[in-house]
Amino acid sequence: MKTLSLGSCLALLVPLAAQSPVRLFDQAPGQTASQGPTVFGRTTRPGEMLALLDDGVRGPELWATNGTAAGTRFVFEFVGGPGGPLLLSAASDVARTVFVIDRGIGQEMWESDGSGAGTRLLFSAARLGVTFLDAPQLPLQIGGQWAFTADGDLWLSDGTVAGTTPVLVQTAQGLFRMQGGFVVSTFGGRFHAQHYQFGVSIFTPGSTVPFLSQVGPNATFELLRDEPILVQQFVGPPPFSLRTTTVTAIYRPGTPTQVFQGFGSPFPLANGLGFIDDSMLLWYWSLTQVPIVLHPAAMGNVLFVGNRWLFDGFDPATGNGPWVTDGTLAGT
Repeated sequence: MKTLSLGSCLALLVPLAAQSPVRLFDQAPGQTASQGPTVFGRTTRPGEMLALLDDGVRGPELWATNGTAAGTRFVFEFVGGPGGPLLLSAASDVARTVFVIDRGIGQEMWESDGSGAGTRLLFSAARLGVTFLDAPQLPLQIGGQWAFTADGDLWLSDGTVAGTTPVLVQTAQGLFRMQGGFVVSTFGGRFHAQHYQFGVSIFTPGSTVPFLSQVGPNATFELLRDEPILVQQFVGPPPFSLRTTTVTAIYRPGTPTQVFQGFGSPFPLANGLGFIDDSMLLWYWSLTQVPIVLHPAAMGNVLFVGNRWLFDGFDPATGNGPWVTDGTLAGT
């Protein structure tokens, strides 16, 4: 193996050392700035970000910057005078940034596209009858609707007060708000959400009761190329306490299901799923045919590299060591 000399290493570091910081903005000229800038989202302009900056006159307000002094511009003032809002959380998509701030009158949800005219209040927590708002999950949208949590409940919103409602989960006793929920994926026009107390739910937006189905505790969604795969954990009756994991391809024709021994989470492998059970068997399931065993003593520590998986395995002849698989016996 060829090694680099100390001189060569120092030569490689010269370009890094020559890159001096460039001041983009002077907060409070002639004095110490009251707070550092908070970069929290993107505008509609490529390479431009939103930030709360204090120019020493307005206080910390909304600015946009592309990383140059000339490209740093004032956008919007939330609070008149030297005061400013408290930024709590934010999320962005290609069209705008939606963020939660507190101007001293409670938490509010705002949006901005990087222009003064495009910066507006969507709704306040008080208007919804809640106290705490979290940033929306903008990357997971169906149409114009996105999810967020408020006071620990899951809500859907289109950005208007009338179009912002809690997600209701239907039970035999009636309806209740989905508590502690967060969306895992959107697929087939449906939201797939997990909630801490009641397992997982699949629901569609826009209906009076945006609920389709609910799965009990110890259930999660795993993703296979954005396709949600339902994973349920079960504990058998005493004295055996048999533990099993049921994996269901809920959107496949016939809804195929497989049961594995022990607790675990499947992982994407080739065109299907891999799974290591309590007996250290490494399984591959194509979601159509019967699962096959790729390795009899997989120790875990699975790592995705390219289109294959690396894992620790035991072999009687060589002992513990690294193995690789492409989802076939011949390729393991």
